[in-house]
Amino acid sequence: MPGTYQEDPDKMAKAFEMMIKLQDPDWKHIDAILEMLFDSTEREMVVKTSRWFVEEQILTGNLSGTLDFNLPTVDPKWDRYVPMFRERFK
Repeated sequence: MPGTYQEDPDKMAKAFEMMIKLQDPDWKHIDAILEMLFDSTEREMVVKTSRWFVEEQILTGNLSGTLDFNLPTVDPKWDRYVPMFRERFK
């Protein structure tokens, strides 16, 4: 384990990113990973920071759609085998 989020956020972010790349998880898997790795305060920090980053990408034109479409806070019921939704997992 790379440590806690608050001790080294960059290291935890890289570890989380690697897990996502290697495991190719769906929504439920990502939610479980977040619960396993982070306490409730850290999860809030991760979600807040992620939503800020996605919002910046939308505002600068690097990402289309709404914040909730790109980074929903509840299970969007995307089918990972449908190409349109598959792209949202990346």
